[in-house]
Amino acid sequence: MTPCLRMLAALLALLAGFHGTTATASTAASCEQHLYAPADGRLTPHLLGRLSKSDGPTVGFEILDGHPLVAMPHQLIGFTERSVNKMVVTQLITGLSVLPAARVELQTSAGFQTVGKNGTNPDGIMTRAIHGRLYASGTSISVEVRGRQGVLKAAIFTSLTILALIVAATTAAAQTQVFVPGTASGCFGNPVDECVPLVAALTVSGPSWITVTYVSGMVNYGPGEAGPNGVFFTYDTYAQVPLQAAVGVSLMSTKDMGALFGVFVPQKTVQRKAFNALDGTKNVTRLGIMPNRLFFIGTGKRFWVTQAGTLFLGVNDSWVSDNGGGFNVAVAAQ
Repeated sequence: MTPCLRMLAALLALLAGFHGTTATASTAASCEQHLYAPADGRLTPHLLGRLSKSDGPTVGFEILDGHPLVAMPHQLIGFTERSVNKMVVTQLITGLSVLPAARVELQTSAGFQTVGKNGTNPDGIMTRAIHGRLYASGTSISVEVRGRQGVLKAAIFTSLTILALIVAATTAAAQTQVFVPGTASGCFGNPVDECVPLVAALTVSGPSWITVTYVSGMVNYGPGEAGPNGVFFTYDTYAQVPLQAAVGVSLMSTKDMGALFGVFVPQKTVQRKAFNALDGTKNVTRLGIMPNRLFFIGTGKRFWVTQAGTLFLGVNDSWVSDNGGGFNVAVAAQ
């Protein structure tokens, strides 16, 4: 391990409350010169406090007015010489950056937020412009743009460069097209007659924005046809289509028969040998998907995922032996 890596390990140990690595002043100076400009003294070890394991994993770490600022999934923790200050954030925090003039920017499950005296405020400009992961601090904001050939990095210094970043994010998006047959219901709902697995549409390796867009096609659900938003349909008796099973109701009708729906499954589940993209509450697979995770997509949907995994797509019908047709769907990750 290089002296610089040993130094970083020591800092992490201090924050976590462990004491297995010692960093000297000379090591700190060497590491500072290696990673930062000479004027930046952030790597001088000085213990201000410890993070509790109950606070959850660390999402981000920055320096604000010379003091450490740590982002956890639902809170910001600021350390000073005399106190530790915490601010609860309702949305899931996925990124942290500090702009010039000590402006704190968060990336959350609800988009970008700025931090003020009274809490967080939506940052509509950043939310609309950025489709990657927020990181870095100081004189610029940087984001990560994922592409087919790896990871590209772009920085915003002024509003004039936002347009260039939007172009970079658009061209770097990994996009593909899949066909979702009218029989792919995943065995969700009641009653069912055939168990056709959901379609694996897109796999991401980490936190990403996923965009699903209907392209073409119709589903023949037996008595009629439906587009991606589905159609109203009345049953002969109480029944469930997949999206009704998702909320635990059984009715005499549905407003979205044949609609396009999706579900995101974490990578650790998908990679298990026993996994199948079928209803995990029925005796049709050893490891499946819980119905309450299904969500409506229709003609399109854009959403944020916080971890690696796979998006599966299906058709909102439970009795599929008489179904035909299907949807052509474009899916992209950024």
